Amino acid sequence: MTAPRETARVSVIVPAWQGVQDAEATLQCVYDQDCEGVEIIVVDDGSRSAARDVTRGFLRRANVAARFSRIVFVEESSVSNASRAINRGLRECRGDYINILEAGDALAVSRFSHLLRACAESGAELAFSRVEILSDTSARWSTEAAALYSVQDDIEFLPTVGYALLRSQCALATANLFFSRRLAAHVGGFGEHEIGYGWDFALRCVLVTEPLFVPEPLYYYRLRGGENLPGTAASASDSESILKNYLFLCRNRPVENPVAPSPAWGPFFASFVEASQYGKYLAKP
Repeated sequence: MTAPRETARVSVIVPAWQGVQDAEATLQCVYDQDCEGVEIIVVDDGSRSAARDVTRGFLRRANVAARFSRIVFVEESSVSNASRAINRGLRECRGDYINILEAGDALAVSRFSHLLRACAESGAELAFSRVEILSDTSARWSTEAAALYSVQDDIEFLPTVGYALLRSQCALATANLFFSRRLAAHVGGFGEHEIGYGWDFALRCVLVTEPLFVPEPLYYYRLRGGENLPGTAASASDSESILKNYLFLCRNRPVENPVAPSPAWGPFFASFVEASQYGKYLAKP
């Protein structure tokens, strides 16, 4: 494994099916990052939409072209879901580390520089940060936001970040994952899941490298009415297949991460599986 560098390049994958009201703001928060060497990969499903026109217009501005080390706009009619769009973007990436960005969410201006430094200091190839929730002021969303904050508050009570990820999608959003291109290639990219593709990807990465949780809020997730909430963003069928796959691999394949949740932990692992009610997922996937 090549040691991460603070000056490593970052590739940002933007699936371009966001609403027109989100398109420019999504791209602007990448433009505003305080580090150099950023490339942007926009993956469009080939549809004719106002958001597509706004995206193309933004990327053609002279100051935008000068700011990014590379801009790629991919039109791909076969990207019928998010995981396929991300995988298509992965094939275009040249950066050392990769971040996905979803519509309407935002990044702290120091996200990339902060995470690159944290990865360089720790040797991590997968990191995620504290999430700040953006929402309206309704009582319902205040309650939901508090529940989501508690998911990340509980990370410190688990013996490793890997165990926290096995317990729940504590990164809260796929776009909060910051990972090396080498790692993505090693685990085979994102799986074909309806919703839980980010959680599945993170868990397969845990078998290879111990993830790093950075407690500073560097990712901003926007809650909207009627949508699936982060942290619970996996259907029942997704959750079953994701957990079955992880628990099969950690028991039947070589585990590169020495502290990944696995039988190598002895009785603690068995107790964790029992306490989490994961026994039903121990069957072969």
